[in-house]
Parts: sequence; C-alpha cells; structure tokens
Amino acid sequence: SFSENASNLFGLDQGAAVGFEYRFGVARHLQAAVYRTAIDKTFQFHGKYDAVRQSDSIPVSLSALLSVEGADNFQERYSPAVGLVVSRMAGDRLAVYATPIWVHNTAAILNIDRDTFLVGFGGRVRVSSTVYGVAEVAPRAGGYSPDKPAYGFAIEKRAGGHLFQLNFNNGQGTTFGQLAR
Repeated sequence: SFSENASNLFGLDQGAAVGFEYRFGVARHLQAAVYRTAIDKTFQFHGKYDAVRQSDSIPVSLSALLSVEGADNFQERYSPAVGLVVSRMAGDRLAVYATPIWVHNTAAILNIDRDTFLVGFGGRVRVSSTVYGVAEVAPRAGGYSPDKPAYGFAIEKRAGGHLFQLNFNNGQGTTFGQLAR
C-alpha cells in the first residue's frame, strides 16, 4: 500500500536495486541494448525497431521489442519477451506510451512453465530543458499474476549524451520478466 511504501521511505530504507544499461544504435531506427541489474544478477539483452514514426499524417509511432533475460549472470531462468510500443508525442513536452508485452517462463523460480501478458501504460513530461518526470503502471492482462501491478514514477536528468533516472516504485523488478513476475 502507499502508506506501507511511505513508511519505508519508498524503498530507500531497504536499499536500492541498481541497474546499468548500455544502448546503442545499430542502424537507423534500430537499437540494441544490454542491461544488468543486481536483482538475481540478471542480464537482459534487448532490441527495438522503430517501424513507424509519428508525423503529420501518422498519429502514433510503433516500435517492435525483442528481449531475452537470464538470472545468475545469464546462466539460468531464461525469459524471452516480445512486445510492441505505441507512443504519441503531444507537442515538445509530453509523450504517452502503451506497451503490450508477452513474456515466457515467468514462474521459473517455482519450476512452473508459465507465460504472462502485461500491458504497460506510461507518460513522460518535460519540466525543464534537461529534466523530465515519468510515471508508469504495468498491469498483467493474463498468465502468471502473483501480486498487484507494478507502478512507479521517476525523475530523469539529461546530461550531454547521458540520461540518469531515479526511480520510485512498488517493486524492485526492472526487466520484462521481473515485471511480469
């Protein structure tokens, strides 16, 4: 609950879950990334292809996602994922997103073969030239559903070509598989 999270200072009393990501452009509209989080020493390798770009005649952008992650430094509990990002920019200050994602093997820690479908909804608002506010929720639409939906908010700061983000949320999961679990 909100009061329980507030009593733990939104996770600050419990320690941070640190993650690092290296993302690069492979070709025009194609990204590849590797992400490592301290939670279960999970590596996630993922890619995104921007198939459709928003324009005066096209109201939204569409991107395809492909991912695979594994715990214990990519040694066990592999979870592939496939998704779609639907986004809309409103002016130069606001962006909204909907991200349906299918994740395989989401109950592997229980030795159960289960798939999960979740839909992330989020938004990002620019509050200054280099600072953004972000909010998101990712309810599970089907499959493994052990708990409440993941939700959170963040503050982002752009510094040159880098983007730093401080997250506050109701769980520690940051990969597609962790969010589905």
